Amino acid sequence: MTPGFRPVAKRTGVVQPVVVIATINAKGKVEEAGTPPNSDPGLSEAALSLVKRTTYAHSGSEGVPHQRLTYINVKFVPWG
Repeated sequence: MTPGFRPVAKRTGVVQPVVVIATINAKGKVEEAGTPPNSDPGLSEAALSLVKRTTYAHSGSEGVPHQRLTYINVKFVPWG
């Protein structure tokens, strides 16, 4: 989470989603990732950091892993 997110979340009380567009290689690692230009810069940075640290399940036909393009919806949930 970004340090600036907590005060915004407390004020709005609204879940704030960020869509990350990522290329994931055959080993489940993110090779490239970005967010749409209209995304909140602070939340985008936090979402990209999370997505890039994550290893994703292998995907492929007949059990053969392959590279893929995917959309990942990261939701920032307000607390306390």
